[in-house]
Amino acid sequence: MVTAATLKREYGSEEGIRDATLQLQRSKMTKHWMASLLALLSCYFVNACKKGDGWDEYKYRDAGFAISAPFMPVPARPSPEEPNTRAYAINDNSRTGIVISAGPCPPPVSEYRKM
Repeated sequence: MVTAATLKREYGSEEGIRDATLQLQRSKMTKHWMASLLALLSCYFVNACKKGDGWDEYKYRDAGFAISAPFMPVPARPSPEEPNTRAYAINDNSRTGIVISAGPCPPPVSEYRKM
């Protein structure tokens, strides 16, 4: 156990004792803040790893494809001109969207020339 007399001998005066006490308190506070910061950063890191990038995989077996997207693709109504083609729209909250079309392949260009 450290007594005031020992501290006075070691540091020379009451001012030295006060400085040593303040230094000890600062050291404890620094350790406390560093531990808190480490715990907080660990929580953020674990949470970020758990969420992933926000993209999920959506499978459409009847159309024969799967896609990873940030939002679920919504099937559109088939058109009367192309009843075997299916369209899927991915709309986000802004003014952009993506349309994916799945259906039979069109004939090659050489077939169009014969028509």
